[in-house]
Amino acid sequence: MRHPVCCTILVPCNLPVAVALVSLVTIGFSILLGVGVYRNHSALLLPWLVQQSVELLIGTGLFLVYALAGFSFSFGQILIYSLTIVCASYFTYAILSHYILMRRMSKHSTQIINSVMSSKTNFFFKLSNVHDFLATRDKSSPQNFSQIATYR
Repeated sequence: MRHPVCCTILVPCNLPVAVALVSLVTIGFSILLGVGVYRNHSALLLPWLVQQSVELLIGTGLFLVYALAGFSFSFGQILIYSLTIVCASYFTYAILSHYILMRRMSKHSTQIINSVMSSKTNFFFKLSNVHDFLATRDKSSPQNFSQIATYR
């Protein structure tokens, strides 16, 4: 049995095969998303973002086509579809926000490192002081972390 709109317009093949292929692609993009977040590579988030955006647009378009064609939806179907769209939109927005943050951080990472390493600020630790403190402290004595901070 063929699906009337999906197989004739979008995927000219058997519906179970199409669902399996889309599922495999989704799993691959989700793995790329996880690796990108774990290793802080913003480019690996893009395939998932594009795929989710396309799925949201296609899903909303198909819902509207069916609704305009006179297909009647039950209250439960509309509720489940609405919850799915809200959750998918929120997840896409969250990953997009993280992608933008990662891009900004990579652009300004040199400036951030230089500002932390400079002794002009009163509230940051100098990394060389932390290293020296940890290398010379006695394991049996209580830790005195106030020696790490750099003050003028």
